[in-house]
Amino acid sequence: HLAIAFFVAALLILSVDITTRYMTTREFQQHSASVSLNVWKAIFDRLVPPHIATEIERVLKFDVCRIRPQYTIIFPRLDEYPGLPQGRVLVRRQLYYRVQNLTGGEVTYPITVLVKSTASDFTFTGTNGEITLPRITQLRVNSIQHEITHRVSMKCGVTLPVMESHTEAIEVFSEVEELLVLNDRAVYVITSPCYDLEVRVENRNPNIQVQTDNVFLTNGLNRLRETLPGTWICSGGILPGTSLIVSWKAVGPSGTGG
Repeated sequence: HLAIAFFVAALLILSVDITTRYMTTREFQQHSASVSLNVWKAIFDRLVPPHIATEIERVLKFDVCRIRPQYTIIFPRLDEYPGLPQGRVLVRRQLYYRVQNLTGGEVTYPITVLVKSTASDFTFTGTNGEITLPRITQLRVNSIQHEITHRVSMKCGVTLPVMESHTEAIEVFSEVEELLVLNDRAVYVITSPCYDLEVRVENRNPNIQVQTDNVFLTNGLNRLRETLPGTWICSGGILPGTSLIVSWKAVGPSGTGG
C-alpha cells in the first residue's frame, strides 16, 4: 500500500508540475501578445489619424487571404450561341484563387458569386437549349462542383481548418457569362486581402478582333504590368475595396463576330 501511495503521489506531483508549466507558458504568451498589441496600437494611433487607423485595423483583422487570384476574360467561340444580336459580344469571366486561413482556429469562409450587369436580360435558344444571359455557369471549391441554384447570385460557406502555410489553402473557381456591347468593360471588386494578382484576356472567337484599352486598379497604386500579350501581373498585396477594371474594344465583320 505504501508503494501505491508513493506512486499516486508521484503522478499527482508530475501532473501538477506539467499543468503549471503549461499554464505559465500560455499566460506568458498571452501577456506578450497583449503587450505587443498595445505597443503597436499606441505607436500607430500616434502616427496615423484615428479614422485611417481604424480602417487599417479592420483590414488587419481579416481571417483569410486570397493567394494569387487569376481573373480571366474570355471571348469564346459562338458555335453554341447562335442568334446573338448585332452590336453585342459574349463575354465569359472566370475567377480562380486559393484561400488561406490566417487565424489559429477553424473559420467559415463565405463564398459569393454575384453578377451585376448593365445590360438587360437576353434569352435565346442555343445548341443545348434555352439560355438567359447574364448567368453563373460554374462554382467549384476544391474540385467539387456546386449546383447552380440561382442564375445571377450564388452564396455558400466553406469551413477552413487551421493552416500552417499557404500550401494548405483551398481552391475556388467561378465562371459567369454576359452579353455586353462591343466597347465595354468588366469590373471586379476585391473583397478580401490578396496578393500576386494575374489578369488575362483571351480571344477565342476567330471572327472578331479584341483590343484591350486599359487594365488598372482603383487604389491609385497601379502596379499592373503586361508581362505577355494579354497577360498582366500585379506583384504584391492588394487591400479589400479595390476594384479591378478591364476595358476593351471588339470589332468584326458582323459586329458581334457571330
